[in-house]
Amino acid sequence: MLCISCACGASENKAASPDVLILILSGMSTYDSVSINYATQVSDKDVDADIKNLINATHWRAQDAEQTTDTANVPGAKPSTSVSFKMPRLTAISQGILPIEPFIDVYKRFRVIRINYLIQSPFQFAGLKDFENDFVKVSLKAMGNSYQYTVFVKNSDFDRAGLPMQSVTKPVAGTSAGISASMRIILIVGIALLVSIFVYFMAAYICRRRRTGE
Repeated sequence: MLCISCACGASENKAASPDVLILILSGMSTYDSVSINYATQVSDKDVDADIKNLINATHWRAQDAEQTTDTANVPGAKPSTSVSFKMPRLTAISQGILPIEPFIDVYKRFRVIRINYLIQSPFQFAGLKDFENDFVKVSLKAMGNSYQYTVFVKNSDFDRAGLPMQSVTKPVAGTSAGISASMRIILIVGIALLVSIFVYFMAAYICRRRRTGE
């Protein structure tokens, strides 16, 4: 089973502590290792339902599932549940895409979802970065071969979160991605005016040359 140790610093906002932590270790073999860690104890029935929903939504194949419920050796600590399994490669290495929406759709009942991809093979990231809509707010923290998404579920009343595969590049402030219709008209009029002025001066120049020649 894939083990996880998560230490939270004193400066970390408690609101950002994940209710469910999903770790995907990719690139070690033809299979990816997936570990899903709930912050509290979850029944076997709910854990099984989550995995089934994930498989039904994606057609992924989970193998060698192993579930445990542990209590940390800390006074007053509450039990927490985790499950680990293997899946055929989830990451689209050639495209640089890391799938996160299927996990969000299944675990949307939790307020904060953290999805951490650890990529072992060469990988040129080209996926989603920060994103927000009416349902979720997604932020990415990338460091080395680690890509950590923190997802805040604002409204769980959705079937699909509606995330794009990649981030849309926004125009830099003060610039325009294209020329507006009014600007095009002004440019056309301006060019026509310059052409007419040029033609006028050329005609005047030719007339003067003719008079001089006469």
